[in-house]
Order: sequence, then structure tokens, then C-alpha cells
Amino acid sequence: MTRSPVGMRLGIAGGGVAGLALAWLLETDHDVVLLEKRDRLGGNTDTRSLQHGGRAFCVDLGVREVPDDRRSLWHRISRLTGFLPERSPVPASRTVFRDPRGTSVWSFAGKHGGAARYGPQVLPARDVLERLVEQCALLEAQNSGWNRTLGALLAERGLSGTPAAQAVCALPASVHGCTLDEALSLSARSVGPLLSELGPEDGRPAYTSLVAGGAGGLSQALAGDLRTASIRLGVALRRLVPLDRGPGLVGSDETVHPVDAVALALPAESAKHAVGALPGAERVHAALARVPYRDLLYGLHTDPFGMPADRRAWSVSNVALHAPWAETTTWLGPALGPDLFVSQLTRRRSMPRLPLMTSRFRTRLPTPAAHRAVDRLAAAQGEGHLFFAGHCATHDDSQESALASAVAVAEQLAPDSPRLRRLRETRKEATR
Repeated sequence: MTRSPVGMRLGIAGGGVAGLALAWLLETDHDVVLLEKRDRLGGNTDTRSLQHGGRAFCVDLGVREVPDDRRSLWHRISRLTGFLPERSPVPASRTVFRDPRGTSVWSFAGKHGGAARYGPQVLPARDVLERLVEQCALLEAQNSGWNRTLGALLAERGLSGTPAAQAVCALPASVHGCTLDEALSLSARSVGPLLSELGPEDGRPAYTSLVAGGAGGLSQALAGDLRTASIRLGVALRRLVPLDRGPGLVGSDETVHPVDAVALALPAESAKHAVGALPGAERVHAALARVPYRDLLYGLHTDPFGMPADRRAWSVSNVALHAPWAETTTWLGPALGPDLFVSQLTRRRSMPRLPLMTSRFRTRLPTPAAHRAVDRLAAAQGEGHLFFAGHCATHDDSQESALASAVAVAEQLAPDSPRLRRLRETRKEATR
């Protein structure tokens, strides 16, 4: 790779939104090579196109929701890349029910709006939810408190082992692909925002926004705006090795890429294997090893598999309890028109009758140990010319946090990068 006038060679592993944003921010100053093990870019966004009922649709099998705030990094970077998506507001409605009978245990802000409705066994959960929301807001304001678990909070309220506890655990278990019991070990501060939408019974339906054309559009826009960065699809990072002038990336094709600095925008488990051979990386390796993961399989289908038996109970998000698991079916009808559904299929006892496509993901469990690992990686950022971005470097898995982690690395490596300067200007413009 030819050395740029500014002079640094940067290797990035991971072609999700964090890795792409970092390449985009730095390619004007550095020579950049990016390795991505899949044959596509976007990471946990996976936007698919399909024809249905004579119409064309874009459907997200992975990340769907993006920030609404025009001051967010997501919006500001979108504008700079020329990606100006339309947005489709949909109710942030949820129903939790017992599968296969379809008995609703609670629902919130259904398709007609309205207040939360709780089954008789779940009424005690109202108090837990309200207190959890309050405590998470306080912990967020204090920027502390990742070590307290959801199970500890339920135990304090005397609800351990009750139907109410199972209902409270259903949503985090479905989002993170863990069992209902494992959800008890998750950080309360992490799961608090998920549960807050089920909380106050004020009669006002909440709304969220989906991106017309799919959430993967930003990744495509970033990749399309790259001018000099080299992207190697289908090449995983096998390992990092020490070379005379700095680290080297060894790809799955056994090509060695000598670089001056490395940014790992990978799941922690992949990053752990990559740094295993680096001398002096023992502390980083130990931190990465403490982050647990689970597999998730999502499928798009046209039959109402995974939905409550009573259509009047349908919400946009429908969580079926089939202990010890809880899995979600998202109803895309309110956003797209026709009845299309995206279901978690990882551990279902049966499958949809009319599956159209599937996609697999690995998701991090936000345990207290995982949050401590994020803090340890932050403290080691830049040591041995090694940097971290993406969800192994953030306390939540949102696209906004992934972008923020990329900006933080870019600020260290090239604070005067033209695109970074322009990004700062858009923040000022957005606040006017």
C-alpha cells in the first residue's frame, strides 16, 4: 500500500458502521485498509430488498431503529455522505404473551394507542418498572451503576421467581438472545431503556422511526463515499503480529498487511482471538474474554407466525414466552402496509410456513463483566498502536454509540482530518 503524504498506514478490522465511519473519517489523512469477513458491509444492519404483492420493499433483518435527533452523529454523518433518508414513524408498541396459547400478559400502546394493559399476574411489575426507570435515569445522570443487575432489583421488591419477574425479563431476554434466568444477570442500567417504554401508564402511545430504504443505507453511503480506502470483503482478520515498524494484520487469505496502527471494530470474541499473539496485550485479551455472546437467527415471513392469536392484541413488537426463552416477532404492517413479519427463530419449536429469507447475528450480553471490559479497553486505548471501536468499545449496541466510538478513535489519530472538522461544524449548525 502506498504511503500517504501525511504518513500513517491504518488497518481496520470490521466493516460495520463503526469500521466504515472510521475509514471514511481518516482516509483523507491516512492510507486505510479494511478487512471484513462477510461478503457484505454493514455488520448488524442487514437491509434486504424483496418483491411482495407486486411492490418493492426494503426490510431490515438486523438493526432497524436509528436516532430521531437531527443533532445526532447518525444524522450529521448521513448528511455529509449525501444520505438523506425519509423516515416512517411507527408505534413503539409491545405485547408480551405466552406461546403457543397466545395469552397476553401485558401490552403497551397497541396499534390504536392507549395505556399499558397488564394481566392480573403481572400487575406487581408496574411498580418495578417505574422504579427501574427512575433508577436508570439517575444512574445515567451520574454516569455510574453498570454493576447492579436486574435480578438484584427484582429481589429487592420481593418478586424473584414470580410471573411478574418473568414478564419483566422477557424483553431483555428476547433482545439479547438469552434465557429468562440469564436476563437476571444483565446490568439493570443496560436493560432499563428497553423496559422504560413499558412503564408509565399515561395513555400516550410512544412512536419510533424506521428508515425508508433500510437502516443499512448509512453503511452503504459511507462505503460509496470512500475514495482511497481499500476494502477486502470476505477476508477475516486471522491474527495480529508484531513487525519491525508496527503491527501487522494477517487475513484469512494469509496476506500480511503492515500498518502503523490497528483499529478493531469487531465483536469482543473476534478481537480476543486477533490479539492473542501480540506481546504485551495480556490485559486487553483478558478483558475481551469476559464478554459473553449469544447467537440469533432472524427470518422474514408473510404468515402471522409468532403473533398473538387475537389480532386485536397485535403490536409492532410481540414477545412470545416459551420458557426458558422469549423471542420477538416484529410486525412491519404499520410501516410498510402489507402483513410482513421479522421473527427471531433461534429456538422456536416450529417455523413460519412462508419464510422468505434469514440472517444470523452474534449479540453481546450486557452483563456487569462486559461493561467492566469496555472500561478496561477504554483505559488501554492506543497502547501498542491498538485501538477499539464498535460495540466492544461501547456500553450499548446502538448505531449512535458505534459512530461515537469511531469518532473518538479518529480524534486521537487525526484530530485535524477535514471530514472530522466538517463533522464538528455540523454539530454547531444543528444546534442553531
